[in-house]
Formats: sequence, structure tokens, C-alpha cells
Amino acid sequence: MPGQSFTPAVEKDLTDTVVLHQFERSVFAPSLSPFAMKLETYLRMAEIPYTNVFSRKFGPKGKIPWIELNGEVFADSSMIIEMLNQKFSKNLNADLTPFQLAIARAMQKMVEENTYWTAVLTRWLYFREESRRTLFPKSIPKLFMWWKGRNLRQMAHGHGMGRHSQAEVTQIMKNDLQALSNFLGENAFFMGDKPTEIDCAIFGQLVQIKWNCPDCEGKNYLLEVCGNLSNYCDRMKEKFWPDWEQCLVQKVPEKKEKSSAENEKENEKETKTEEKTEDAANPEEQVKHETEDKVEETKVNGEESKPDTEIKKSGDDTVVDNKAKEEIIDGVIEEKMGDDFKDADGDSEKKEVSAE
Repeated sequence: MPGQSFTPAVEKDLTDTVVLHQFERSVFAPSLSPFAMKLETYLRMAEIPYTNVFSRKFGPKGKIPWIELNGEVFADSSMIIEMLNQKFSKNLNADLTPFQLAIARAMQKMVEENTYWTAVLTRWLYFREESRRTLFPKSIPKLFMWWKGRNLRQMAHGHGMGRHSQAEVTQIMKNDLQALSNFLGENAFFMGDKPTEIDCAIFGQLVQIKWNCPDCEGKNYLLEVCGNLSNYCDRMKEKFWPDWEQCLVQKVPEKKEKSSAENEKENEKETKTEEKTEDAANPEEQVKHETEDKVEETKVNGEESKPDTEIKKSGDDTVVDNKAKEEIIDGVIEEKMGDDFKDADGDSEKKEVSAE
């Protein structure tokens, strides 16, 4: 938020240069975050100097992306854009009428607060395993992906989208895509022949469906039925991301054949570390087992627990309520994720992490 101090992550003169903090690059598109794609596309469209810092550290409000500018920290992609417009005297919407601005705002709210959640559920719930195998760079720990997915699924349920069936969510995505396609028509950009701020927001969301979604009914609908949206994505990519290919994470090369001696040595090493390897490969089970241990410990020490941890006794049984169990799960994850569970100020992010 404005006024917060921050130690620069890049040791060079960054006066009036935006330091954009976002997740690492991905395999098929520059970012797996629609809001990072939106913000970086805006910086390119508005020709504002910036540098990237790739990390999994959350900024103010528990959000990614976030920026630093002249020693101050700012969060929320839309609020950041408003601030940068004032700071650098930019107005990408200068030619739009009040009526067009109203339509643009309505479309932005649709894609960021409705379409977005259909893509989240598709990637993190319906096609979770396929997404893990194909979409995420190897540099992202499995535990982080499990935690992030768990968090987003909980938030989708709270939003309401997560309460629908898979078929219903897919239909909502298709309806949104069709509405966008109908509005775009044969225009080059959503408000005519010139790109405006709304293009940054819509492009950021469509990138996730076209490039960062497993093969599914919604993605196929965009490619096959809403061809003008697919072409629009290509047009935005060509205009503002000429270095697209250079911004992708290279696929991990296949390992060369190993000798029998090397294989025997590796098998021996794997046998000795079997339990540890199994835990790392199955973060859900790892967290589940450690949570159960801590829950039992909490039951035993119920009388010494913190006031906000509900310990209920029924006869001879002691029960830890859901809120307390969630706090225990967060504690287990915090211990294992270390810096990946910290915000920009070094505080633990035990609250829900925003979709952004």
C-alpha cells in the first residue's frame, strides 16, 4: 500500500522504474497469472519503464503481482494502473466516450470476477493433475502448487462459482467467451482500432484459456467457435509481446541414458530416502499426516491452547473445530514453505491469499 518502505530487490538506479514482482515465467505463456499478464501488458502498452523480479513472495493485501516504485509498495493490478496513469501522465482511454468507458468497466468486471473463476476451477480442480504435469515450470515446488490450489478452490467456493457443477461452470465460461466474441466482432481491439486499458484486462484472462489451460471444452470453444477471440490474442501477442518466445521457460531436456552402475547407485540412494521422497511427491499426504499429529497434540494440551483455538469436549472425547484445524494446517505449510509463505514485509500470510 502507498507509503510502505521496501528494500530494492535489484541493485541499480530504479528511479521512476517500476519493479514488477510476479511468479516465475511459465511454459506456454509469459505468466500463469492473468493479473500479471494484464499489468505487464499495460506497462508495455503505456511504455512505462519496468524490471521484473520473479518470486513467490506475496505483496500487500496478500496479492501477486505487486510493484515497487521509488521505494514505495503498491498492490492490486487495477489500483496500480490508476496510480501509474497519474504518476506518468498516461491515458490509454483518452479517445473513449463515457458510454464506452462504462461498457469497458462492465466487461472488465465480467472477465475478472466471473470468467476468471471458471478458468481457476478448470485448471486447479477439474484438470488438476494434467495442469501440474504440463503447465507449471519445474521450479515451482509441489507443496506450493498444492497449497495455492487448495487456497484458490476454497476461494472459488466462497465466491459462489465453486458451488456449481463442472458442466455448469464450463457453460458459464462458454457464455462469457461468446459475449466477448460478439462484442469484438471484426474490430482489431475491444474499443475499436486502437488498444486501450480494457484490452490489457481481457487479454490477461484469455491468455489463461488459450495457452494456460489443459485441453477442455471451454478452451476448444474459444479456438473453434470464437475464432475472432483467438485471432485477437495472436494480434495482442504480436503487438505487445514480440519477445514472447524468449519469455517462456524452457522445457526440461530429457535425461541421457545412464550406465548400469549409475542406475544401481541411484537406486540405492532412492531406497535410503524413500520415505522423504514419497512425502515430497505427495504434499497432500505429507501435510495431512503432520496436521493429524498436531491436532492430536492440540487435543492433549487443550487446556493450554490459545483463546482463539476452539477445543470442545464431549464426554471423554476432545474435538478440534474446523477453524482451529485450518490454523494448524497453515502452521504446517508455513514451516515447510518458509519464505514462500511470507509477504513483502516478512509477515506470515495466514490469511487467504487473493486470486490476484
